[in-house]
Amino acid sequence: MDIETIINLFFSLIFGYESFNYFIRYFYLRKNGINTIANVVDVEFVETSISHVYYSTISFKLLTGEVLKQKLKIGFSLVIFKMYTTLRIIYSEKNPNNFVVDDYRAKIISIIFFIASIIHLYFFIIYL
Repeated sequence: MDIETIINLFFSLIFGYESFNYFIRYFYLRKNGINTIANVVDVEFVETSISHVYYSTISFKLLTGEVLKQKLKIGFSLVIFKMYTTLRIIYSEKNPNNFVVDDYRAKIISIIFFIASIIHLYFFIIYL
């Protein structure tokens, strides 16, 4: 296997894992987590050598009254969650840093990444 093949396989597996992980966490937190409202308080622009990415930061209040501010782990080349947008999230009471955005856009993006990674793996295996 050449280095390009290994890199393609690596990225395909990462995208597939992250998408699958989102759904596992989503269904677990939907059953065991706490629903609340979050506000987008910042959108950070990060430029890399090949593209640019926007990361949204959200703020939400815990049951204890404490306000938690977290940057979303996934960034996009477009601003998906704009400043001052209100989002529904579900978080773990034991670990509030473990949360998912309960929004159709997050679900659609995860589904697209998961399907793309499956298709990529399929063609990878066929042409191996």
